Amino acid sequence: MLEELQKPKGEQKITVDHAIEALDGCDQLAKRGIITKAEVSKLCRIILLKFKVGLLKSTVEPRKLVRIARAVERGDITREAVREQLRLFETQKSRTIEEIYKILVEDAEFAHQTLQVVFRLTVRIREIRERNLEYDEDFVDGVRELVSEARVLLNNIPG
Repeated sequence: MLEELQKPKGEQKITVDHAIEALDGCDQLAKRGIITKAEVSKLCRIILLKFKVGLLKSTVEPRKLVRIARAVERGDITREAVREQLRLFETQKSRTIEEIYKILVEDAEFAHQTLQVVFRLTVRIREIRERNLEYDEDFVDGVRELVSEARVLLNNIPG
């Protein structure tokens, strides 16, 4: 790493930013008991190596590890599932953090974020109702479309 940092900026394949992002992502996994503190440095080295060879391209890709850790904390995915994907990340040279994220978290995070929007919208609708506002045609059409889409969704949920 030090050798890499002594190169001119334009020639560096690994920067301090890469190291900071990798360490933060790995620390968050350890904080939530997904990996041990002892495994943090090993995983960071693997991430930095994948940056060096060009497999990981976005400096902020390790931030997805934080999102994975949060999904474990919410109970959306298991620690064991993450550990298995991290083993594959270590052993498969072409495996990326983005792939781990898509496999484990993307759909669960989308569902979680959608639920948050539904909660906020429910509160907003109650507030609108309590204010006794006059509604213009666009507002009424928008609410009708929302209700229609919600009915379609509910009708397609099994059980």
